[in-house]
Amino acid sequence: MGEFDIRAPVAGAAELRDMASCFNGLADDLARQRERQSVFIASVAHELRNPIQVLQFSCNLMASEQAPSKEGQIQRVFTIVRRQLAAMDCILGDLLDIARTESGTLKLTLQPTDVRQIILESVELFEIASKNHRIEVIVPDFPLLVACDTLRLQQVLSNLLSNAIKYSPKGGSVAVRATRTPSEVWIEVADTGIGLSPEQLAELFQPFRRLSEHAGIAGAGLGLSIVRRLIKAHGGQVEVSSERGSGSVFKVRIPRLPASKVDETVTARLH
Repeated sequence: MGEFDIRAPVAGAAELRDMASCFNGLADDLARQRERQSVFIASVAHELRNPIQVLQFSCNLMASEQAPSKEGQIQRVFTIVRRQLAAMDCILGDLLDIARTESGTLKLTLQPTDVRQIILESVELFEIASKNHRIEVIVPDFPLLVACDTLRLQQVLSNLLSNAIKYSPKGGSVAVRATRTPSEVWIEVADTGIGLSPEQLAELFQPFRRLSEHAGIAGAGLGLSIVRRLIKAHGGQVEVSSERGSGSVFKVRIPRLPASKVDETVTARLH
């Protein structure tokens, strides 16, 4: 087993000091990498443990003498089981997405798409799910065309909307705006929630980095990391501005699809 805390003394001739400093720098990088791996493994284990424990309890209950006998009670147990399986599937899906983007094997099915439709469909889902938040949609009356994987862009918007609502625990307004520049389509998701400090902003897109003082808020801390990776795979960027206590604004920038390219793509699909 290697000794990962050993460092070379920076002393002696200039060449030896340079070599020792280089060695120590590499050792520090390895130590940080091992720490990140440990945090990663611990976080995955923690996120999977809760649904597994619920599943074990449900199975033990159904196999015991106290197993529910009424149809309504049985259906309730199965609803809990399905919910926990869905949560585990979501976590595993997020992990696979990160692995695929890291290895370059993520496959996107790009098609000409009007971003406005994706926004309206995504917002509709969250309007039903959260009655304590008012979601405002501001989009132009002209198409916002991009070449995107529709399901993946929906995933991005769902993550951003979920975070906006999740980190506005007292309710409030969430605004979704979209517009275009000569070269890009911009999508903004703004909330009036707890906001972020400069230190939190610096690590915001790292996997499993969540706000420690709000650790009770559900989630594995993978959503924003996946958002950035998916938008990068589309050739775009994600930006964020925030202040503690004043909410956050996430801006997604995706290359705009020129009208000529839309015509070419549609013609090719028709043939």
